[in-house]
Amino acid sequence: GAGGASDGAAGVALLREATPLMGRLEGLASSIGAVGLAAALAVLALNSGLHTAQVLAAGGSLWSSASLQAYLSHFTTSLTLLVVAVPEGLPLAVSLALAFSVQRMLADSNLVRHLGSCETMAAATAVCSDKTGTLTENNMAVVKLFMGGVTFN
Repeated sequence: GAGGASDGAAGVALLREATPLMGRLEGLASSIGAVGLAAALAVLALNSGLHTAQVLAAGGSLWSSASLQAYLSHFTTSLTLLVVAVPEGLPLAVSLALAFSVQRMLADSNLVRHLGSCETMAAATAVCSDKTGTLTENNMAVVKLFMGGVTFN
């Protein structure tokens, strides 16, 4: 129906449907997160090591208030680096882009039931259909071709 409750449920189902592109992006996000974690740990170790060396060289205490505040600052910097490095919104952004492409295709009188179909159609350079305009078996063969006034069988 036009704006009924079932349309909203279908829209939510479309957004939650995993597509091949989303799967690859989630893998990429995991890899970026692992690199971000390694970088955050490296920055924490480097900053803490340099601070420790400076405090010990100066003959200070590692447990002083200023030193503990510096360690907390190093931890906060590393945590910020980790949070910035993990692209949690990447798969969601792709889902929204695909949902908008479904709407645009619907405006062109193309009914798309699966988000993955938009990925496939975006990569297609030629689309073949029968005389009714439907693809029924996803398997088509040319049996007769008329081109330039000549018929080929």
